[in-house]
Amino acid sequence: MLQCPAAPAAYQQPQAQFALPTPPQWQAPPLPTADDLGPPPKRQTDNMPTPASIENQKQAYARALDQQLESGTRTINEQKNQALDILRNAAEEKRMKYTMELEEQLLQQEFELDEQCHQQIMQLQQAAFQQKSQLEHQASTLIMEFKQRQMQEVGLHCTYSALAVESPTPGTDEFTCPGYFRARTCCQVSEMERIWEKVEDMLQFIIRVLDDQGRDLQAAEEEEAAGLFHDDGSSCSKYQVQLFQSRLQGSRAAREATAKGLDILQGSTMHLLCAACFQSSSALKLEQVDNFTQSALLSLQDRMGAIFTEQLLQDVPPDPSCSLAYIMELTAGSLFPAWGRFSPALASSSSMLQTFAAWMDRVLSLLVEVPGSLLFQHTMLKLLLFYGERPESDAFQLLIGQAPTSDRQHRPVQADPPTLCPENAARLFLFVRQVVRPEQAAKCYRELQALASSSLRWVVTNQSHVAALSGEATLRGQRPKVELIWRRFEVRNLDSFVADICPGVPAWVADVEALDCHTLAGAISRLITSPVEQDLLPSSWPQGLRPARPQSSPSVWPSPLISNYVQAHAALVRRLREGGEPTNSKVLVYVCTAMSYCGGHGDRLNGMLSAFVVALLSDRAFFIDSQRPVPLSMVLQPRPGGLDWRMFGSHAALPAGFNLNDNLAAFEQNPRSVLESQEKVIRLVSNQRLTAAALHASGQRADSLGLSRQPALHSHLFQMLFVPSPALQARLNARDLPAGRRIGLHFRAGDQMPQNWKDPPRHPLSELDEFLDCAESLEKDYGWDATFILFADTDKVLSILRVQELMSAGKLVWPSEPDGLVHLDRSPATLTVRGLLQTWSDWWTLAFDVDALVLCHSGFGATALEIGQRRPAVIGRGCVPADGTTG
Repeated sequence: MLQCPAAPAAYQQPQAQFALPTPPQWQAPPLPTADDLGPPPKRQTDNMPTPASIENQKQAYARALDQQLESGTRTINEQKNQALDILRNAAEEKRMKYTMELEEQLLQQEFELDEQCHQQIMQLQQAAFQQKSQLEHQASTLIMEFKQRQMQEVGLHCTYSALAVESPTPGTDEFTCPGYFRARTCCQVSEMERIWEKVEDMLQFIIRVLDDQGRDLQAAEEEEAAGLFHDDGSSCSKYQVQLFQSRLQGSRAAREATAKGLDILQGSTMHLLCAACFQSSSALKLEQVDNFTQSALLSLQDRMGAIFTEQLLQDVPPDPSCSLAYIMELTAGSLFPAWGRFSPALASSSSMLQTFAAWMDRVLSLLVEVPGSLLFQHTMLKLLLFYGERPESDAFQLLIGQAPTSDRQHRPVQADPPTLCPENAARLFLFVRQVVRPEQAAKCYRELQALASSSLRWVVTNQSHVAALSGEATLRGQRPKVELIWRRFEVRNLDSFVADICPGVPAWVADVEALDCHTLAGAISRLITSPVEQDLLPSSWPQGLRPARPQSSPSVWPSPLISNYVQAHAALVRRLREGGEPTNSKVLVYVCTAMSYCGGHGDRLNGMLSAFVVALLSDRAFFIDSQRPVPLSMVLQPRPGGLDWRMFGSHAALPAGFNLNDNLAAFEQNPRSVLESQEKVIRLVSNQRLTAAALHASGQRADSLGLSRQPALHSHLFQMLFVPSPALQARLNARDLPAGRRIGLHFRAGDQMPQNWKDPPRHPLSELDEFLDCAESLEKDYGWDATFILFADTDKVLSILRVQELMSAGKLVWPSEPDGLVHLDRSPATLTVRGLLQTWSDWWTLAFDVDALVLCHSGFGATALEIGQRRPAVIGRGCVPADGTTG
């Protein structure tokens, strides 16, 4: 049977009994590369074709495809006709003998040939259509990228700026730009000086950190040379020696990479600042240095990743009996995904200073995290060997992973809800913001004394406001005219707060900062007690005063969307464990590494839980990579059936990230920079409470998720994420708390344990009497016969006579041990591991095992109040009622 002659390469080559010329290959010409489009770009968008050129090229290629389609069709038809002529000539020679047979064969072959050629033409048309579609998609993508770059560009390249002016030199008194820059600038000298000062500060800090790491490495090498780590010949002993040696080897390799990276960073920062502020005399040189910088930093990222991967291989035990809890938990959960890395280009921010600071912070973290983490782990391994011979210690339970059993079971108490709402109908809540001066708040209090006695509540967060107002009145036990409500964080949604405190009843709200207390006292009294008809008009309300707006009831928790989120998260975790890259998945990782200062209990819990809020609002899968002082999963584990939030390895990559440590203002000024980031993976370092600003910025999304009206939001999120680890659970079970009602007291002196950590003064020991008085007042108010459970950051409280008397009478219990008094962030690792389980047990007891709380101004107790069940709580200084709603 004869077949169609050769077809274009886009389809199968048929077999023929005769030779025909090969038709042209039907492939669309490739899209031009960056090198084909002309000289190197001068700006971010100059390295791309413009939308107009893209459209012209698209039309040109489309016409070429049409012409090639027409030509190909014509060639195939011509070849078919030639084949038919050959067939007819051959048939004519044999027609006399085989006339009927050949005519039948000819008809059959013609039919088959037409069918084959028709199919091949259809395939050619389909290929042409696909090429056109790809061309259209590529053109659209380039146009979109061009517009995005155009929108993002904030003057990070000065070369062709119309605002460039003459400058004495390309540089300032502090720095001089390379020779390929001209003395024409787009920046003010003061701005350049501030940026360079920030750059030098960050470089000096990192050099000090590297010097400290160098000394630590030298000391560790001397220990190794002295034979500190003994190998008795067993496989487990060899494995333990390997753990030490591999970390020293990794630290050396990482320091070499860091030294090169620091040189690159210094030069590239100078280049980037000059490119942003001065015109270049060589666009080609500018582009070459840009490309070199990004290539070098990506190579550095690859090197750090390789060192980290090698360490993972060295940590695999030769036998399960050799495994150590600390080492195993370092790699528990999901490995940071490779698709989370990004090109370390200079990304524009709200200001030049923030742009350079963010870029340097991101690169510097890569330079110090890997060597720093390996050295920190080396120290932890020494502690592991030390406490391995002390099975009775908490550190043995924590690091070795053999928690003792206990017959007692930990059972949280069922707390009574607090009563903070005024009983009468004339309710007025006055909110004293942080910016209000204490004397202004006290003056306003005196001017409003004439109002109904128990109708007012002053909501404060600042200790100075508490002192100023408590000095004006006896606050508790004597029915004062004015009472306070203390909160750790300022109320953002006044109406929701009032609805949570006084559900379903009318009330007024006032902002003391905007209120004229002296001239409006009478009007305020009338409005909240006996309003007249004209008071129905908002125009008659004094500035800063209004009725509280009705609020919907809190949503059922968890909402259906939250449940769906949990299921999607579980599917993503499965894909990550398989090494896949899920489509349309974005990730947010809360990070606390060996080199980052994450804060104490309060800072960490607020950082983690508010990061979870940000992840929910931005529809990102939430993970935690917390390794300091030990992996978080050694104390708190994922709740079964909930989110497996464990992740490791983010310190060995260069992901997009935000460092908000001690910088809440940066997030509040622009929360959408985080919430609406297009990066697939975000690495978030934060010891700040971002919840209120995030909910406000994403109100509609918060409503749909059921986050907006949740007075116990942080409590719900904690319960959704965490349960005690076996070691912590064993510690809680072993804690012998007295039966009956219990009042927990948290007292933080601050500077009384300098041998354990450095902390500024908080409360003098003499103020503990006031805390105890307050506990007795709570006990009387609620008619309890309670035991006081005292937690403090110093054992010096045990020397106070009143404490000794209460302990002798069995009225007060001190469940802590002096050598377990540590601070998560401020104590050295050698002490932290010794008291880590105790300090977390102390926090857990305050959160879940007491019926009422007497607190100080500390995040430790404030998070226990907020995350535990709602119950009566006061601040010990002034015995001010405390509120733990999310607000």
